[in-house]
Amino acid sequence: MNHRGYLKVGKERLGKVTKLEGAELDALYEEVRRIRNQVNHEGLDSLEGYWLKTSRISAYFRRNNQVNHEEIVNYLTKALKGKEFQDPSGVVHLQGNNVAILNIYDIHLDKLPREHQLTYSAENYLNQLKQIVISLIQEASQIYYIDTVVFPVGGDLFNTNGFNSATKKGTPQQVLFDHSVAFKLGTEFIVYIVDYLVSKGYKVELPVIYGNHDHDADFYLGALLEVYYKNSSMVKVNNNLVVRKYLSYGTTMFGFGHGDVEKSKVTILPMIMATEQPEMWAKTKHRVFYLGDIHHKQEIKFLRLKDYPGCTVSFLRSVGVEDQWSHDNMFLGTPRTLELHVYNNERGNVCNLMRNL
Repeated sequence: MNHRGYLKVGKERLGKVTKLEGAELDALYEEVRRIRNQVNHEGLDSLEGYWLKTSRISAYFRRNNQVNHEEIVNYLTKALKGKEFQDPSGVVHLQGNNVAILNIYDIHLDKLPREHQLTYSAENYLNQLKQIVISLIQEASQIYYIDTVVFPVGGDLFNTNGFNSATKKGTPQQVLFDHSVAFKLGTEFIVYIVDYLVSKGYKVELPVIYGNHDHDADFYLGALLEVYYKNSSMVKVNNNLVVRKYLSYGTTMFGFGHGDVEKSKVTILPMIMATEQPEMWAKTKHRVFYLGDIHHKQEIKFLRLKDYPGCTVSFLRSVGVEDQWSHDNMFLGTPRTLELHVYNNERGNVCNLMRNL
């Protein structure tokens, strides 16, 4: 605590306290020593907050973890200057009347698999996913004229939110490797898929979905993609700081969210959808909301009531490997499924393709 009454750890000022004496002052300094030891051993990121309790004070100090979107984008713009993606020459945008929704939810890339799966290689697993994506796209394009692919990214792509091996809320996680390794592998995976799609002539929409495990990491991923693809006429990144993203294609409206918040309010999702995007709702007649998080598939249909249009809410299966938590909570034997859904600009959903891993 400095002479002005501010409690500091390193160069970071954490909070101001009133004048204390005697036993209260001793208790405060003991707490400061505990905090310093934690920071020295685990790093400043491990300190989410702390309680200050005396006979006169009970206060909780919490770090300000707000992410400054503009600062991150400016930094990445400078770091990637001259390295941005350029649309490949000679590639012509495909003409069609169908959109494909590519759903790869809840990978949890850096989570520690169960003991019998410790031969798991994240690199090999991502390569397997790449081949499945290519196969699904090729299969769908043989039947339908697809011009656009919507590829929601994030949504617990990573199992941890940062370098302290914990989720956004601070829940400790068992991890297979460091967060920096996960972020590199995950980013390269997303870029590979997008570059492949562009090379084949598809326009690509990337709504960034913030997971409950990796909320900030998903934001960083989205900011990087924004900068990397900013010069592309084929790729559009939506990293707006809202948890639900919307877009439309022809007569169909799509909503995307992680599902951690929405799963307890699923019955009012159509109303939320219409409230958040009233113009898009009014202009469309087919509507679907894609969610993840619960790690098994569940579909709820909101049927038409007289002339009121309906909405389908679809919880998608996780594609991540099984870990001890999933086993203990009896999420057993549920297939890990990668899905591709095709929507016609007039008729809505015309095809659903799935591959179990």
